Amino acid sequence: MRRQRLPWLALIQIAALTVFVAGAVDLLFAFLLAEWDLLQALILPWLNFVPPLTQFFVGVGVGTLAVYLMERLRSDVRLTSTSLWALCLCLILCLWLKALTPLPSFLVGLDYAQIVGLLVGISYRGQRYWR
Repeated sequence: MRRQRLPWLALIQIAALTVFVAGAVDLLFAFLLAEWDLLQALILPWLNFVPPLTQFFVGVGVGTLAVYLMERLRSDVRLTSTSLWALCLCLILCLWLKALTPLPSFLVGLDYAQIVGLLVGISYRGQRYWR
């Protein structure tokens, strides 16, 4: 079976690192937004006006970051279309586990728009591996 030969450990590690980095940036962004009134006045109305679009773009960023980290940190793993789909599954699993924790989340979460953005981000960054 092809699924058994996938590098699951490397995929889970990269997915966990991606969710950790995205969560840290999310917390930093929420802290900066709470502390700076100018940033609040500029960004908060836009975030509240189009939340599904915001979640979509956050998902695209997380998916792109996952493939980038996979290329840079685990260059020994050969990326194929199957391994990219497995990376999607691992990212969704890690986002679900993050949602179960009591950690605060401002932008990075698990909803439909973010999952679609995640798939678009992985597809965009990993388009050369889809052959």
